[in-house]
Amino acid sequence: SLVPFFSPRGIAIIGASADPSKLGYGLARNVVQCNYQGAIHFVNPKGGSLLGRSIHTSIADLPDPVDLAIILIPAEGVLAVLKECAARGIHAVIVASGGFKETGMHGMDMEASLMQIATQYGIRILGPNCIGLLDTHLPLDATFLPPPGPPPGDVAFISHSGAICAAVIDWARGQGFGLSRLVSLGNQADVNETDVLAPVSEDRFTRVLTLYLEGVSDGLRFVNEARKITRRKPIVALKVGRYPSGQRAAASHTGALAGQENAFNAAFRRAGVIRADTSEELFDWARALAWSPLPKGRAIAILTSAGGPGVTAADALEMNGMSLAVLSLETRAKLGQLLPSAASLNNPVDMLASASPEQFASCLQVLLADPGVNGVLVVTPPPPMHTTGAVAKTMIPIIHNSEKPVTIALMGERLIQEAVEHLRAAHVPEYRFPERAASALAVLAQRAEYLQQDKTSKIDELAVDKSSVESYFKSHKMKSGFLNAKEVSLILQAYKLPD
Repeated sequence: SLVPFFSPRGIAIIGASADPSKLGYGLARNVVQCNYQGAIHFVNPKGGSLLGRSIHTSIADLPDPVDLAIILIPAEGVLAVLKECAARGIHAVIVASGGFKETGMHGMDMEASLMQIATQYGIRILGPNCIGLLDTHLPLDATFLPPPGPPPGDVAFISHSGAICAAVIDWARGQGFGLSRLVSLGNQADVNETDVLAPVSEDRFTRVLTLYLEGVSDGLRFVNEARKITRRKPIVALKVGRYPSGQRAAASHTGALAGQENAFNAAFRRAGVIRADTSEELFDWARALAWSPLPKGRAIAILTSAGGPGVTAADALEMNGMSLAVLSLETRAKLGQLLPSAASLNNPVDMLASASPEQFASCLQVLLADPGVNGVLVVTPPPPMHTTGAVAKTMIPIIHNSEKPVTIALMGERLIQEAVEHLRAAHVPEYRFPERAASALAVLAQRAEYLQQDKTSKIDELAVDKSSVESYFKSHKMKSGFLNAKEVSLILQAYKLPD
């Protein structure tokens, strides 16, 4: 069971250290300071005290309750400690220690021995070579990363890379969104990305799951599990190792083996997983999916106070498969009553540089009321006569009362910070460039189309002779790496497909 990883009653930190320069100190500090409400036990053969608590010298002496152990000691000592955990009745263990298969053959042998012990005693292992996990709402910070941790939020992050986790936590604070759960998988000797999908998605605070993947352990199982989840909550994945250099780096990093990219693309499509191409997209999209309603189409209106940014936004929308909405005569008439005669009443709607906060809000409301508009992209540089903060504050109530998505491109840096703070506090997705705001709207449309397709389509399971195909591939050795025409025909017949 993975329950103790996510709802532990008591935690043993094996390798807790009173030395502030050690990772064992950082882990102990985080578990204590995060206000975790369960029992906390420190273990180190040297004994002593740490953070006002006694350090136990033996795992066997730990009092109840304790159902999760976190091991952070040199790799050579982990196997013996794992047996002690089994003897104490602890069956969920995070092995944060590195030095296993990511280091070469010797480490690979140690990891195999680790799993032999875990299998023998019925222990589930997260890691090794990971930073642990955290839950901002429980709360629990079972990592050794430097404080402060991430703010509580609604985006979960599951990662093969521990260092990426550290960056994401810091970046989340800077970008104004919070995390619900974070899981560092490390080498995945036991618990893998597919295993944690269900327990993370079942968290009531999580609205979006994000994944950093260097590979997938079992493609078919991943697709089946992910598809169950994407019907309820979106999953956005950044799959790295697309090219030979990245694949070699992934293998040396966590020992992951990257598969063929076309296979990953097909698997993600079938599972309803949205694939991001960059780290920036991963969280740009996650914010939009967590905070915005879904559009009922791809027709978007652009509201701007400057012509150049409006044209840039129009290009960005079309580049992302969206279209410019054709505004109704009624909409244009209402806009004409609100704006000076020199303003452009067509889409993009250019209110001119003199646009006031009240004009931003009123025009946004008019555009959202147009039946032919499925969403709005607001793009503005710092207004010359008003503060960007005032503009943001007037628009927020309009956005919250709308069933259509609105993304905002605030072009600038220092002069827009007040607006950034208002919008982030209100959970309105904002970006520095129109291209990013347009991309977020496109992902919302993709998500809406997936849900609609899933609702209306019926996929009948084919009567496939899978066992014959599996046995064929196991017994057959392809010298050239390719199948000949006869072999292809046999496989197509097994899948009841036309030859």
